[in-house]
Amino acid sequence: MKFKKINELSCIRLCFSAAPLAMAFTVINMIILMASPSIKIYATAEFINASMCLLVKETSMAEVLFPITLVVVVEGYSYLEKSFRSIIRIHAVAKLRTRYGMMRLNKIEKIAYHNMEDPEILDLLKRTENEGEIIFKVYQTILNTIEIAARVVSVFAAIMTASVMTGILVLTVSLPLMRIAVKAGEKQYDMEKAEAAYKRHYEYFYSLLTGRDSVEERTLFQYGPFVEKGLKKYYEMFRKKSIAVNIRRNINVEVGSIATSLFTILISSMLLVSYFHHNMTIGLFLSLFAAVMSLTETMSWGFAGAISNMTNNHKKLKDMDAFFHLPEEKLSGNSAGVTAVRIIEFKNVWFKYPNTENYILKGLSLTLLSGYHYAFVGKNGAGKSTVIKLLTGLYREYEGEILINGKELKEYSLEELRRIYAIVYQDFAKYQVSMYDNISFGNPGCTKEQVDEVIKTCRLENLVQKIGDVNRPLGKISQGSIEVSGGEWQRIALARALIKKGAVLVLDEPTSSLDPIMENKLYEEFGEICESRTAIFISHRLGSTKLADVIYVIDEGKIRESGSHEELMKKRDFYAEMYDSQKGWYES
Repeated sequence: MKFKKINELSCIRLCFSAAPLAMAFTVINMIILMASPSIKIYATAEFINASMCLLVKETSMAEVLFPITLVVVVEGYSYLEKSFRSIIRIHAVAKLRTRYGMMRLNKIEKIAYHNMEDPEILDLLKRTENEGEIIFKVYQTILNTIEIAARVVSVFAAIMTASVMTGILVLTVSLPLMRIAVKAGEKQYDMEKAEAAYKRHYEYFYSLLTGRDSVEERTLFQYGPFVEKGLKKYYEMFRKKSIAVNIRRNINVEVGSIATSLFTILISSMLLVSYFHHNMTIGLFLSLFAAVMSLTETMSWGFAGAISNMTNNHKKLKDMDAFFHLPEEKLSGNSAGVTAVRIIEFKNVWFKYPNTENYILKGLSLTLLSGYHYAFVGKNGAGKSTVIKLLTGLYREYEGEILINGKELKEYSLEELRRIYAIVYQDFAKYQVSMYDNISFGNPGCTKEQVDEVIKTCRLENLVQKIGDVNRPLGKISQGSIEVSGGEWQRIALARALIKKGAVLVLDEPTSSLDPIMENKLYEEFGEICESRTAIFISHRLGSTKLADVIYVIDEGKIRESGSHEELMKKRDFYAEMYDSQKGWYES
């Protein structure tokens, strides 16, 4: 379900879409509860009046039984509906969490890459991660507010019938309370927003202490005490902010309760004056007095709280709306019609990362032709990986031109670019699922024969024999799973890339964690595997350069020199200096 804007109306639509029968019950229940105060007031008044007449034998028992039965039915339903409402809430929230969760995941998948590196966006993601419950809360708060407003109006109408001045006083008290409640809701949201930011930080430190990915270094370096300090620091900030949020909430409620209690005493006194002036019967006075006393709870805990919640929820809906309107990657496109890449050209490309001032690429120009192997080399921070991020469309706010087959890269959809490239990153993911799923990720249409072929190409047959079953989970996430070595993980990552037939293969320093000799050996194997494919090798270590037809040396955001290994060594410039400083790693 898609919405142009996330607001209260879209929450109502989403609730009815997720649990229509449950929502229908809540509406019927609200109508009944709206009518119950008026019924209770006049039924109570009739009961008291009839009872007094019965004492002096001026009426029959039948006239007493009907109003008291009506009061019992109203009170009984009021008690039982709370249990039904609780069951409805559990059912609806479960449905909405699933529905909202899928909507959120679909959105995250499409969010432009650069947003995921923005701390403000990360805080927004944190604040909106569990808002399935908020959607129902918004809906329920709207119904509660309508119901409470109707109850207040019904009591107000009954009071106006007996005493106009008393009714005007009730209205005078109500308006300031609503204004206070709105301000309280806004303040509550601001405090919860700060609370969420602290929570994101302390949960990161908590994951370092408990997560599987960091257990080796945590055990080896014994950095637990250091991380505990960070955890305690942000947890204390979160805890104090949480306490402040709860204190603020209780203060708002209690101040409203005290104020309405004082005015209720005044209103009751005015009703008493009306009774002594014979403007109402004893039954109406007593029923109105009871209604006014309950009005204290309704106005302070109920109505003021509902308005405060509505204000707070409205702010959260703005967060949700901002999240669902974050810029998306251009996914749609005629991906099936993407032709083979013949030529890629960078023409005077300048680029700086969002929210930064310094350019990483400064007029970079280069050309990549189909079927050739290229190496991008240079010092750390020279811009090698940035070139790949631009090439694959992760960032599109660059100056200059990037052309693929003569067509500007910005005109390609992300889906088209995904089909053009197959990448093994430096920090490639180790998915703790089966080998088959690891390799077929992103290629749901691939066959078992294709997976078997790429397993053979990447020389993973020994690992398959060790595992015994390509559907057996890797890692240590579940019972029966098996851990594999770093080199085996790298081959699996390469297989995941190679299964994309015809794609330009990019190896972004995938062997940087290995020693130079092992790295050199793996690159030699990569060279054999990628022999007939267009390939780009990225490294600040030069074990891959002899595999390349053309080496681009990137320095300070520009191409400093280019050519084959032999050509560059003859120039005795920057590349030759780098290679000479490292050749002891690769030459025995």
